[in-house]
Amino acid sequence: MIAIRKTRDVDYADMVRRSPVGHLPKALEIVREFAERSTDTFVGYSNGRPACMYGVVLPSLLSNSVYLWLLTTDLVDEHKFLFVRHSQLVLEDLLKEHESIIGDCQVGDVRAQRWLKWLGGKFTRPKNDKTLPFFISRESFEARRWTQSQEL
Repeated sequence: MIAIRKTRDVDYADMVRRSPVGHLPKALEIVREFAERSTDTFVGYSNGRPACMYGVVLPSLLSNSVYLWLLTTDLVDEHKFLFVRHSQLVLEDLLKEHESIIGDCQVGDVRAQRWLKWLGGKFTRPKNDKTLPFFISRESFEARRWTQSQEL
């Protein structure tokens, strides 16, 4: 069973340790900082066990965009389709309130890049050798959903 709950009550150290970025220096500090800066933080559960967490940060009060961050664990791989479907619903809600969603992805994280492309994400030039910025506009999200419905 998959459940998503809005919460700030999560063991960040455990989530980071089980994530693809757990080996990176300062990963725990960075995740804590993102969680603290987020207007909303959510945790996705698989059979009661934390599988992922994500949040949204407003870059400024006047921004038309929202910054999205996501941390996954190996449990997401066990239920890919359900988590991707939930991602579509989350993005749909975010794009009702904001013109676009922005964020950064690790350059070598092919799984995250594939997920973002599947959701309509477009990538810009890497900021450095580690960070690949992305954006998802209302138009690219809707176009991708239309394409997916035609593929079915």
